[in-house]
Amino acid sequence: MNHLEVGLSNKNQWYKPIAIFSAVFATYLLGSIIGLIIYVVITGDISNLISLDIPFIPLLFVGAFMPFLGLFPITILLIKVFYKRSFQMVINGTKAIRWSRVFFGMLVWGQLIIVQILLAYFIDPDNFIITFQWKSFIPILLVSIIIFSIQSSFEEFFFRGYLAQVFAGWFKSRWIAIIIPSILFGLIHSANPEVPAYGFFPMMIQYIGIGFIFALVSTFDDGIELAVGAHIINNILSASFVSFGASALENTSAIFYIKDMGAQTIFSALFSVFIPGAIFMFILTLKYKWKIFSNKIKAEEEIKVEELDERIEKTQEKITLSSGPKLPEVLQCQTEIVVEDEGIDIVQEGKNKKD
Repeated sequence: MNHLEVGLSNKNQWYKPIAIFSAVFATYLLGSIIGLIIYVVITGDISNLISLDIPFIPLLFVGAFMPFLGLFPITILLIKVFYKRSFQMVINGTKAIRWSRVFFGMLVWGQLIIVQILLAYFIDPDNFIITFQWKSFIPILLVSIIIFSIQSSFEEFFFRGYLAQVFAGWFKSRWIAIIIPSILFGLIHSANPEVPAYGFFPMMIQYIGIGFIFALVSTFDDGIELAVGAHIINNILSASFVSFGASALENTSAIFYIKDMGAQTIFSALFSVFIPGAIFMFILTLKYKWKIFSNKIKAEEEIKVEELDERIEKTQEKITLSSGPKLPEVLQCQTEIVVEDEGIDIVQEGKNKKD
């Protein structure tokens, strides 16, 4: 395990996450303001801006692209300065990114979303407006791929990557590193229009629940690549394939537009998140043969000591079993443990002992 263990360092002081979070918030606000200014300069129309009646693609530019454009550089820079940690180390604790997992996460989670929407359509087709126009669909799809590859990747990098490592270092517990960033992820989305429209608790269950699923996946897989892929395709499909009223990504030109989402309850929220989440986890477990992780996070030195103890114990057992008949007292077996950087060698030598 490497991903969360990276957080076990003497550089994990409390003020550093606060400084980075403040920088992220300030950069987000600055990017939003710059995006609004660019929109007004290009269109010359401020009335739509005041009424928030902005076409969908410019809305994505103002609300998602510009605010998130500067977040990756500033966050990577500050993590490097504060922790001497590369962005690859934040992703999975190593120096390489597992790109195949990003695409596999997109494939599996995307199929689950599509199946979920198609089932809802066949159950109640009258509640859907189906629209498919190439001229509007293709530009929205292409823009969504570009924008959400940045936006969704950053959210995973920050919450399931950086913050998970911070809380892992503070508490040395995988469950705390899963739960607290998931709650923060949900609260960050509490300003979305779905929250007042469909209720705080049902929507928080969905946001926190999706964060919890992605955090579990990242912990089992020892890296965030699968969660990054799933998050990217989730937002791409939410912008181009399916939409509904009061959505943060409401697009009336989506292929499936839901007329009435109905009253959202805590049960329906749990069902809509954890059923596909459980299937997602099951498929990934079969694919990558995950094992149940230990809650306690241990430093590399602790792990080496435990491995050393286990190997010594096994070696002693082998020596006992292979020693044969008891030797005379004048002959004794002396075992020397030699610990080197590259491993452990067991040296056994016989020695005559004089009375």
